Amino acid sequence: MAQTLDLLIHRTETMRSIRGIVRTMKTMSAINALPYEQAARTIETYRDTVLCGFQAFMHCNGPLPV
Repeated sequence: MAQTLDLLIHRTETMRSIRGIVRTMKTMSAINALPYEQAARTIETYRDTVLCGFQAFMHCNGPLPV
């Protein structure tokens, strides 16, 4: 019985440790994702600006000769 209790205590401590590691990994993942999300928004804004510039050019100059 004592071995079983010791085994359960050890497993419980191990699970708590693993839970702490997983929580830390989730936090790090969320923190690391932020710069990539910001970069994606910046690239999308740049793309929209370039497309708007092309539209303005086409409006002023007409279609390009092919």
